[in-house]
Amino acid sequence: MTPDSPVDTDDGLWSLTSTTTDRLTVGLPRTPRDDDAPSLRTATETDRRSESAEQPAPAETTTADDGAAAIDMPSLAGANVLVIGINYAPEPTGIAPYTTGVAEELAKHAANVTVLTGVPHYPSWSVPQAYRRRRTEEPHEPGRPRVIRLAHYVPKTQSAIRRALYELTFLVHVLWAARRLRTRTDLIVCATPALGGAVAAARIAKRLDVPLITVVQDLMAKATGQSGIKGGGAVTAVTARLERFALTGATRVAVVADAFRPAVEQYGVDPAKIDLLPNWTHVRPSPATREEARDRLGWAPDHFVVAHTGNIGLKQDLGNVVEAGRLLGSTPELRLLIIGDGSKRSAIFEQARDVDSVAMLPPLSDEEYPLALAAADVLLVNERATVGDMSLPSKLTSYLAAGRPVLAAVSAGGATAAELKASDGAGLVVPPGDPIALAAAVLQLRDEPETRSRMAEAAVAYAESQLGAARSMRLLAEQVVTAFPPRTRALRRFTPDGYDKGRGKAWQLAWFVTMNLVFSKWWCPARLRPAILRAFGAKIGKRVLIRHRVRVLWPWKLSIGNDCWIGEDAWLLNLEPITIEDDVCLSQGAFLCTGSHDRRDVAFRYDNAPIHIGRGAWVAARGTVLRGCSVSPEEVVSAGTVRGCCH
Repeated sequence: MTPDSPVDTDDGLWSLTSTTTDRLTVGLPRTPRDDDAPSLRTATETDRRSESAEQPAPAETTTADDGAAAIDMPSLAGANVLVIGINYAPEPTGIAPYTTGVAEELAKHAANVTVLTGVPHYPSWSVPQAYRRRRTEEPHEPGRPRVIRLAHYVPKTQSAIRRALYELTFLVHVLWAARRLRTRTDLIVCATPALGGAVAAARIAKRLDVPLITVVQDLMAKATGQSGIKGGGAVTAVTARLERFALTGATRVAVVADAFRPAVEQYGVDPAKIDLLPNWTHVRPSPATREEARDRLGWAPDHFVVAHTGNIGLKQDLGNVVEAGRLLGSTPELRLLIIGDGSKRSAIFEQARDVDSVAMLPPLSDEEYPLALAAADVLLVNERATVGDMSLPSKLTSYLAAGRPVLAAVSAGGATAAELKASDGAGLVVPPGDPIALAAAVLQLRDEPETRSRMAEAAVAYAESQLGAARSMRLLAEQVVTAFPPRTRALRRFTPDGYDKGRGKAWQLAWFVTMNLVFSKWWCPARLRPAILRAFGAKIGKRVLIRHRVRVLWPWKLSIGNDCWIGEDAWLLNLEPITIEDDVCLSQGAFLCTGSHDRRDVAFRYDNAPIHIGRGAWVAARGTVLRGCSVSPEEVVSAGTVRGCCH
């Protein structure tokens, strides 16, 4: 037995041949053994925790499948959406892939999507060095969410006080950041947990008078009492009050499992406002067969493997799995595999040191995780006996899509058992906290290949019919349209986002004062007006005559050639550049307007374009030239006529 490994590896279960070593990318340092065969589990506990903390694996955020074309959110045209959730990519598991997927889908339909999120920390509960700053904004790509990361406290070990500080710091930073957003907010979508984010979202929605959709991934008041967190029972009442405030303040409440509905209704939420938004399969199943996957991972082909993946925390109670392994003893060719990280990983590692049938691996890469699901014979969910309807494990969707039997040591009345019951035979449920029952179920499934085959078929059928991303996104679209219905026009949603005035506020103020107090006055010498425009960035030729009461919006977006005349009351509304060539005459009251609005857009966004006036042209008295138009050389725009069309 190696000194840092909880199981004896001499039987070769985790040994790699020379041909598979290059293909395996777990990334653990290897310690030579007596037989000089490399082993998957040869890193120290410190090495594993450090590597997981410094290099969080990016999450695959599938937002739609082949049915995505049917998804439509017409009310979001021109809208700005604010997404609030403490977990976001690159966190590879838990809530992050779903919050990320929702934000990515909303960004396909809205004008702008801004995400206020935390620093990557789950499931290792440690923050990579690159994110240990007060606030960061990630590079923004057009058509993608704008992601703002807020610093917050991350507890290495869990207790009620530490969890409260975790929630409070995120809540405060969200409230602070929301007041400093440069865009107007039309709709808020938030995920809970963190409860602090949901409370902040309710406060912001009330202040801005905008609709709020709250997605309930976990019920936090129940979690404080059911998860086993130290001191959780003492704060359950306070947590319940905060959760009530967050949920009753939402326009719509989306639950990931129907088992959550009764608890949400008990908070006083109108049942008609509660919608189902199930989590989807965000990890694409590997096409590899069991044998191919094991060959690529270097696993022994003839062992019966029961694998648990994801967070290793209080709620998972994986000591139950270790004790079941202890009861199984050194059963030939049978292994219980725990893959992942979390606050209780070190404790489980120590508990499993002398248990031959239990093995542990750190979190796998995006490429290896689907292979591990395909390589396992049975996939395991284990929860504390006190966990009931507080949460639904996110890994369950990946398990079912992988087409493997699911063994669940969970409460018969909880959300996990209800989901497996709905799958019509994909799962086998045994009592939680009972290692004898768990060990017996493992042996039963090992000895009944036909049962495993039927369970696998049921898992695939349920995943294909109920766990597709497109189905969830269509449900999301329905909830968005209900909370934020389409309008023919809503001018309060107008925003100048994306429009560049070309100069800062100081320059704008200086020009506004100069134009109104000096430039447009009758007593300002005509020869001085071109010089004033040049001083503010305009390109003005020689012998240009500008009469009084002429207005120019932004001089730095104006170019005038030689020998031009601009008469009284001319108005150059140049949100975009206006170019005037030589020998052009703009008579009294001429109007050049580069600005317009998109009449088809609900928010009436800008639809601006430059104007070009050719050499020798004449825009006669009160003639109008609209955005995007060009007047040809020597052409005349007759008095009182309009060149162009309104868009």
